[in-house]
Amino acid sequence: MDKHLSSQISTTDNIDSKVVFNIRGSRFETLKSTLSKAPGKKLKNLDENSEFYDDEKKEYYFDRDPEIFNYVLNMCNTGLLHIPKHICTSLFRTEMEFWGVPSTMISTCCWRTYFQVDEEAKVIDDLQKTDGQVNEMSLSLDKDSLRYKLWISIESPESSLAAKIWYVFYMASVLVSSIILCLWSMEEFRTEHYLNTFTTDTVTQFENSSEKWARLMLTDPILSLLVIDTLCMITFTLEFVIYFAICPRKDIFLKRPINIATFVVIIIMWMGFFMEFVKQEMATSPTARHFFFTCKALTMTRLLLFLRLGNQFRALRVLLKSIRASLLELLLMILTFAITALIFGNMLFFVQLEAKDGNDSFFIWVWWAIITMTTVGYGDFFPTILLGYVVGVVCAVSGVVILSMPIAVISSNFSAYYSLSKEKGRMAKMRRRELRRNSLVADSCDISEQMSQKSGSG
Repeated sequence: MDKHLSSQISTTDNIDSKVVFNIRGSRFETLKSTLSKAPGKKLKNLDENSEFYDDEKKEYYFDRDPEIFNYVLNMCNTGLLHIPKHICTSLFRTEMEFWGVPSTMISTCCWRTYFQVDEEAKVIDDLQKTDGQVNEMSLSLDKDSLRYKLWISIESPESSLAAKIWYVFYMASVLVSSIILCLWSMEEFRTEHYLNTFTTDTVTQFENSSEKWARLMLTDPILSLLVIDTLCMITFTLEFVIYFAICPRKDIFLKRPINIATFVVIIIMWMGFFMEFVKQEMATSPTARHFFFTCKALTMTRLLLFLRLGNQFRALRVLLKSIRASLLELLLMILTFAITALIFGNMLFFVQLEAKDGNDSFFIWVWWAIITMTTVGYGDFFPTILLGYVVGVVCAVSGVVILSMPIAVISSNFSAYYSLSKEKGRMAKMRRRELRRNSLVADSCDISEQMSQKSGSG
């Protein structure tokens, strides 16, 4: 009986005995009973035979972060792991892996802090992807070669004065081409045919058609407008061909969305250009006429060339990346909006079933729901009874709520991309200054060494 009691007392003393830790010079004292609650084996199974035990000082020494270790001890006491706001989460993760603490121990109040580093790392990787592709392509070229100078001038407008001049000229061509797109259909910039010759029978076909149809088919754009537009197309085509020819990595070049868009724009613009010369043949067939105007309408894709401004303006590039990162939220918004519009359109169709409003189509009321939810309110269709007014009010409020919620997500993504992009740009400037400073120091050392060698030889 005495031996059993003595064993219990010995075990209790062993559990309640103090353990001393020296964490990089900071001293911590705790009980073995506290360490027994640790999830990892590193703390739970500590004994005097451990490689971290100092026999002289009777303590365990770890060359780890002392402040984070304090949170580990708090976790052993409370069972919850909290992340300090002033410590990098990546460092915190590394320390938790060393102490054998699983991520599932993190308190719910710190989940956002823990996972935020993953979101920021994803954003930084996305921002660096384009720069990484440029660096990867530049490695295969001799930096003193003409091909490299031409390629970097098109790829990076800030690389030289000539690159800036070409970039300004290219974007001015895009602007002029976009203005021509607006002027092309105006009556003041149309004239009698000089590219085609229409017979009397063909002209007669358009007597009963709309004025816009007749104007665009029976007249041609003035010559100066056609010449300027052709010069712009030649500029875009030559730039794309040269860019593709000198690009060191054709596979990466063809995978870029902006290059694909540029190629499609050039093809559509040239198709619309050559169709101007065969309007007399296309005018005889309604199908051919519709195809002609479809191609001319698609020439508006030239506005996509303004996306090249992303090479110069960080905000535009960040905006495009943040929209791409928010595609899931946008699709969810469209799906929710479509379902809600169908619900309210269906409700008002049956609410107005006995009303003599002349609107007997379900799709008309879906159109009304869409216009109401987007707060446009054309007023072409509207409810005429009290219950219809109630449905209209609920529909308008629902539209505001549904459309506003995803905007916050897109705004948050843009803020994250923009802030990290600015920090990335600052770091790049610091690195360039450091490289220039090191280069100047190295050059001065070389000059001093050469002068000392000359003086010694003299």
